[in-house]
This record gives sequence, C-alpha cells and structure tokens, in this order.
Amino acid sequence: MYKLYSAYGTMGLSAHIVLEALDVPYEIHFLDLEANEQKSSNYLKINPNGRVPALILQDGKIIYESSAILVTLADAHPEAGLAPPPEEAQRPEFLQWMFFLTNSLQATMMHALYPDRLVGDVSEDVLDAVRSGALQRVESYLKIIEAHLAKNGPYFLGNKTSVADIHLALTCRALCKTSVSPRNYPHIATFLNKIDALPYVRRACEQENIEGTLA
Repeated sequence: MYKLYSAYGTMGLSAHIVLEALDVPYEIHFLDLEANEQKSSNYLKINPNGRVPALILQDGKIIYESSAILVTLADAHPEAGLAPPPEEAQRPEFLQWMFFLTNSLQATMMHALYPDRLVGDVSEDVLDAVRSGALQRVESYLKIIEAHLAKNGPYFLGNKTSVADIHLALTCRALCKTSVSPRNYPHIATFLNKIDALPYVRRACEQENIEGTLA
C-alpha cells in the first residue's frame, strides 16, 4: 500500500489525484502545517526538506518532490496510461513538459508568491519588482503552453491525459493566488474544464473538501 503525506491546499493534491486515477490501495496522512508538523523530527526522517508531499512506496522506499512522485506512480502502473513508457516516441516530449512545469512555470510562480525567499529582507519596492518580473515570466510560460494546446491539445500529449496534465492543473490552481488568471487563455481554460470533469479528479477534490473548479 502507498502512504502519501500531504496537506490541505498544497501541491500534494496532485499525487492524491493520481493515486485515485490508478485505483490502487493507499492512505493519506494530512500534516498540520499551521502546527509545523512538516518540521517535526518524525516527518523530517521522511522528507528532510520539511515539505509536502512525500510518498512511501509499496516496497517501503520514500520519494518526495511532486513531479518525481507523479512520474514514479505513472511508470509503476503503465496500464493506466498516465505516462508514455520509456520506449515510446512521446516519452521525451512528456519529460520536457514535466521539467518545464517544475523548473520554469512552478519555480517562477514561487518567486511571485514568496519573493522574500529569493531576495531576503529587503524593501517592499524590491519585493514588488521581483514579484512583477516573476509574473511577467509566468505569463510568457503560459503563452507557450497556450500555443502548444491550441496546436496539439486538448492535453499536452494530444487526446491522452498524463500526469503532466495533472501537474499543470495544480500549478494553475496555485497561480490563482497571484494576479495571473490561467483562464484568460482560452485553450488552457478548456483544458482546465476537462481536467475538472475527470471522475478521479472529482473524487480526490471531494475527499479534500474542495468545492467548485480546481482553478
């Protein structure tokens, strides 16, 4: 059985959604972030970064980082079709989008949400400048995704859903905390509607008391 460590309102929902999609036995432990449970000695043995999510695999091995968890789960259950196998022609493109979402879109989004983590204790003007620059880059990344979906959608890999799509949907959800609206991009908006309608997405959202759309 898989054991997922997550917290409400975090990217851990992406792993929860994928576990629901796979229809495999799992359990979730929701950490209390306000009580700093993620920094407890017990949890730091699982994820020394003190962040969620983290996943204990069926063989007892531990993995953390959302994108790594998603790819690991998809590869462990190829029958679900949530990632192209290594020998398939679409595998490089799939990995490209996973890394793009993590290293470009998500990382830059974090600079916009938490500019102080990037530049430290500086004036509010400096923080605003960092935030503004990050949001401009976020918009440029969304334009790249929008153009790809317009040409090749409705999902990253055409008509096949993958964990890259779940990763994007959850990143768009986090983006709603900024002034950027992913739904201003018509093909991304259509994409989000399709992801919202997936039964396993709805099940995971209901279990986490999420009403309405993801983003």
